[in-house]
Amino acid sequence: MFYFIPSWYNSKKDWFLNTLPWYLVPQKIEFDDTINQVRMFSDANEDVQLILLNYMPHLRYFLYRQELLHVPYWSVFDDIQSITIQEQLSVFDYKQLPWPEHVEFVYTPFLIVVRQDNQTLARIEYGYDGNIIWIDFFNNAQIEKRYIVDDRGFVSCIVYMKNNVEEYREYLNVYGQWQIREYVETGYVEVNEAYAHLFKKAAYESMFDLLSEKIHDYLHNRQETIVLASDIQHNELILKQVSSQFIVLSFFENRYDLNSEQLLLDANRSDMIVVSTENQKHQIKEKIQNEHIYVLPPFDARLSLGESQREHLSYIYLRADDVSSDIFEQAIIRIGQIMREEKEVVLIIGTYYAHLEQVLLEKTKKIIEEYIEPTFFDVEEQDTFIGIDVKKEDRVSVHVSKREDDLIKLLKKVRLVIDLSDNPDVFTQIASISAGIPTINLYRSMYIEHEKNGFILNTIEDLSEAIHHYLDGLRRWNEALVYTVQRISNYTSGKIVSDWKLLIRRKNG
Repeated sequence: MFYFIPSWYNSKKDWFLNTLPWYLVPQKIEFDDTINQVRMFSDANEDVQLILLNYMPHLRYFLYRQELLHVPYWSVFDDIQSITIQEQLSVFDYKQLPWPEHVEFVYTPFLIVVRQDNQTLARIEYGYDGNIIWIDFFNNAQIEKRYIVDDRGFVSCIVYMKNNVEEYREYLNVYGQWQIREYVETGYVEVNEAYAHLFKKAAYESMFDLLSEKIHDYLHNRQETIVLASDIQHNELILKQVSSQFIVLSFFENRYDLNSEQLLLDANRSDMIVVSTENQKHQIKEKIQNEHIYVLPPFDARLSLGESQREHLSYIYLRADDVSSDIFEQAIIRIGQIMREEKEVVLIIGTYYAHLEQVLLEKTKKIIEEYIEPTFFDVEEQDTFIGIDVKKEDRVSVHVSKREDDLIKLLKKVRLVIDLSDNPDVFTQIASISAGIPTINLYRSMYIEHEKNGFILNTIEDLSEAIHHYLDGLRRWNEALVYTVQRISNYTSGKIVSDWKLLIRRKNG
């Protein structure tokens, strides 16, 4: 059995829910290493289970979006609240709540407002998947309490507020009775006397202490492998409770501060460390003496060749995240020069961060108008390429990938991917390999080989040459496609899982 412990926390990095109303766009893609590791191991017919440490009342919808609804899990908050229902998704009927007489339900494009005598009594909020996530109740125009609606069809938590600030949270069982009460300011946790027999103490100084108790009881005498998404929030919580289990720490992107003093302690209490890039491995090895650090892809490649060769236009995807302002400007200038001469070239700037969409678009247009052509984006003008009219304003766009499928679908039409960051994004590279698209990098990567399935620049000055290398005719582009197809087996889920198991066996002797 492989147990996976994810890092699916909210921006406050506490143990409370991480859900937003549907109209508040998440600021970053929700895809991470644990999601795909669980997928890969499940696809390889390995026994897997998730261990969830935070309160996730909308977990089933999240797992459905990630194609993980079939995966068994243990939730520490379900244990605390004595909730045994797992797979069942159920619609919550808000009209069955004890509303006063003669209330009016006002349906807006964003939410439902409950009113009586021109006064707002409540607001009913919906999540990304169309399910009710919470109901705010008002008193004198201020939120008095919030019902958190579990996606299994009941209220699982009530948050009490004063002056619109949270005071305490009551976590409920399926019968609507509170089992623990958490005081937000102090973190103090009180146990309901009626359920004292389910806990070892009548109160806890913090939620961390209560979670430690429950996790210790659950992990006790379990001998299997635990894959822990390395995060300072929970590493100590888990590593203090394990004894005979085989512990793998999985480092992903910038989730864990590699300059933290905690790194040495965490590494010494683990049996194996997995990273996604050689750069991460080098950074960790500079801090600790550990021979068991391995670079293993967190994502698997699934051959789904793009269709850009059928497109009349040549789409370039330029990843903007983690690229310095100077390098970004120089890249836009060089791509803009090519676009001025070759009317079929269209630029798509990619990011995972929704709040950067307009910023990147305005910045790009400003650079092109200043350095390339002041009238490049005149709305009235069009460029014509083999009979196709392309509005100049449409030749540059920004694409925000909110989910992994967003990027995969986009790359179907892309001819060339460019990532000029110091640490090229692993998911973008694996997605490019899956689609058979060559990638241009400024820094070396284990996934891209120079003039095989991509181009490694010596300096940013070489970018124009690299773009022409793949856009001038199809010969080199087809060679990259053939090479990618030949080596894609190195990144399939079966191969990656086999590598994991081999390394674990070697470490166990």
